[in-house]
Amino acid sequence: MRGYFNWATGGYTVQTRSSFTVREDNGVKYGESYHLENQWPLVHTYLDACGETYCMPTTKLSVFADAEPDQAGVGTGTWKIESVTGASTGTPVSVGDLVYLHNQSESKSYLDTCGLEACSSTTKYSVVTDETPDRAKQGTGIWKIESVTGASEGTPVSVDDLIYLKNQWSVVQTYLNVDRIVTCGSTTKLSVVTDPEPNQAGEGTGTWKIVD
Repeated sequence: MRGYFNWATGGYTVQTRSSFTVREDNGVKYGESYHLENQWPLVHTYLDACGETYCMPTTKLSVFADAEPDQAGVGTGTWKIESVTGASTGTPVSVGDLVYLHNQSESKSYLDTCGLEACSSTTKYSVVTDETPDRAKQGTGIWKIESVTGASEGTPVSVDDLIYLKNQWSVVQTYLNVDRIVTCGSTTKLSVVTDPEPNQAGEGTGTWKIVD
């Protein structure tokens, strides 16, 4: 049994064993789907897609951080990990791997950076989903898994590990972060950007826990 706080109802939603997939081990595998829980201590959120947007003709959805693991209940907060280098389904994911993050909503689109978000103390870039794995063919849809705790490259990644996600756009490499307060769905809390700093606010804004 497990659960999470449901902001829409004000109660705690309990998931029984029959309502989610039970894995044989806690290793993160290619071809499997997970939630990504942000670790900023002030607002508890998960990486989610919400609402159509436009940056390029192939852009599909805006990306936000939501109070629920899957705010629409249709896969918007569920991300399948796919290998950039061709590792087969079921292969363990390791620190240092390059991955695509494939949203499991009806759009079946990929996490991507597209366009300048803001220029402040650090330059930020917008995060969207795109119908192609790597829209610009320059790394905008490719993410490198880095360990928050300092695990070396090649170390297998497990459920509940803390990671950074570093975008591989060839022009500038930036980290997935939560940013300012926004609204999309009833439980949406924060915008999502990329930033040159792993934790742009210094308190877990760019730290993500892999949740089964």
